[in-house]
Amino acid sequence: MHNSALRSKVTPIVPEKPSFSFKDGVESVTLDFDSRYLFEHRSGYFGSNSNVWLLHDLSPFLTPQSTTHDHLKSHSLTALSFGLAALIVLFSVINPLLPLLAPILALASFTFASYTLIGLKRKYWICVNSDDGMINTRIKIDNADHSKMASRQLFESKLSEAIDAAKQKEYYYLD
Repeated sequence: MHNSALRSKVTPIVPEKPSFSFKDGVESVTLDFDSRYLFEHRSGYFGSNSNVWLLHDLSPFLTPQSTTHDHLKSHSLTALSFGLAALIVLFSVINPLLPLLAPILALASFTFASYTLIGLKRKYWICVNSDDGMINTRIKIDNADHSKMASRQLFESKLSEAIDAAKQKEYYYLD
């Protein structure tokens, strides 16, 4: 009886999960992991969601990635195309028949032009890939804040070690 009373007063120690948080546009992203899973929690203006991946399905090699200028070229060409179409419609005989077509095309042109301007700032990421090379999640690199940079690098090294450790374990799927 005495031992059971002592056991009820003992609080089990739950190991702290390493985590890293960053902003991705308007979303707040938090990544954390334990010995078996990687968790991603996203929350923003339009809601929140969570993703979970098994560590033994992930690659321990985290790969760097940066935004490419290929999408900038396509966005700028699309913006130019919509802008020219808006001008042609504005000065053609179609404009009196469809008076809202030119403003809608101009709005589409402005939208793609803004994507181009936003994309001019190069962004850098560390990608967490699955074993088959697909990107599961990304960690934003912000080298301006040195404390964030150190905590990000520590998180990445711990995550890589945890993935390696998870790959050493054997998991069996029961049907």
